[in-house]
Amino acid sequence: MHLIQIDYEFVVRELKKISSITESEIGRPPTSMVGIIGELLVLKKLYELQLSPQYTSRPGKPDIILNDKIVEVKTSHIWFSKKLKCKVAENANIIPTKFDYLIFVVIPEDWGKERFFIFKNTDIENVKSKRIFGEKKDYKQIIFYSEPKNFEQERNNRLLEKYEGKWDILNE
Repeated sequence: MHLIQIDYEFVVRELKKISSITESEIGRPPTSMVGIIGELLVLKKLYELQLSPQYTSRPGKPDIILNDKIVEVKTSHIWFSKKLKCKVAENANIIPTKFDYLIFVVIPEDWGKERFFIFKNTDIENVKSKRIFGEKKDYKQIIFYSEPKNFEQERNNRLLEKYEGKWDILNE
C-alpha cells in the first residue's frame, strides 16, 4: 500500500483562509470546513503515532477506519453561543452506535492549539451530555466550555479532560 504524502499544514492553512472569509459573514467558520480541518489534524496525529488509518470520509461513510474499527471525528471551533451565553465548542450529532471510537477536536479561537478528546463509543455515556430532543433520541451532544462560568460547566470540562490526549485508547 502506498501512502499519499499530504502537506497538512498547507491544507489547514488554506482551509483557514477560506474559513475566515465566511466566518466574518456568519460569525464562525462553516461547519463543513471545520470538520475537514479536524479530520486532517486527526489523520496527521495518527500517522505521527505510526498507525495506519484509512481516510474514507464521504457522506454516509465512516470518517476513518483504523484496525477494522470505525473512527468518527467531530470538530468544533470555539464560538460564542447566544443560547448558553458563553464561549463553547459543541457538537450535537453524536450517535454512539455508529462508531467504535470518537475523536472530538476542539479548535481554539487562535488556531494552532487544538485539543483532542478520544473516547470509545461506550465512554460517551460517562460524559455529561444532553439528549437532543427531536425525531432521533439516540443523538448525543458534547459541550466544551472555553470559559466555564459555574460549577456545572467546570464539572463538565473536568469529565471531558479525562479523555484528552488518550490516543492509547485506539490500540485497545
